[in-house]
Amino acid sequence: FGGIIVMNETTEDSAAADLRWNWNTPMVMSPHDPTVIYVGANRVVKYTDRGENPETISPELTYADAEKIRISTEETGGITLDVTGAETFATVVALAESPVQQGFLLAGTDDGRAWMTPDDGETWEELTGRFPGVPEGTWVRRMEPSPHDVNTFFVAFDGHRTNDFTPYVYMTEDGGRSFRSIAGDLPTGKPDYVHVVRQDLRNPDLLFVGTDVGIYVSL
Repeated sequence: FGGIIVMNETTEDSAAADLRWNWNTPMVMSPHDPTVIYVGANRVVKYTDRGENPETISPELTYADAEKIRISTEETGGITLDVTGAETFATVVALAESPVQQGFLLAGTDDGRAWMTPDDGETWEELTGRFPGVPEGTWVRRMEPSPHDVNTFFVAFDGHRTNDFTPYVYMTEDGGRSFRSIAGDLPTGKPDYVHVVRQDLRNPDLLFVGTDVGIYVSL
């Protein structure tokens, strides 16, 4: 009986250690504790003691499309296999910790899934599907917590890889239960997809957005 328990634990540990890393792997130093670092793979890994102790604190956060993973890790590169990891998909590409509440994490993936955890990975809630107008599977470009209120955060999506250059920017003020578009009158028709959205550190009504071709401000 004890052997079965050990085998099960070993299997679970191996699954948790089977990590895929994006070329632009998000890495976040905690604003509450500089000895803590969060890194996004296909799961979120928390490093304590300045990186000495890694711990996987999330389940698989992507759809883990088997064909996409196989092609991106085993077949890319043409004649010579690309072993740099530059084409690895089904990964976390956006990660942030709230500066207001320690352990409140936001994570987004390259296959359109968005997540939050209020308790440092003890429980995860999926936010996917709460963004009206965003096509399924659109890359989560940025998840940005407010510096003023833990229940307020911003999410930007980037669809240019599927020939969609629309600026997708969303905001929640109720802790992720609902989102509204704040794209407003941001220009469209060019490479206007959004890379980053930020809220001013002093004035919560002052927002900044960076697209592929410009920087915009809203009062």
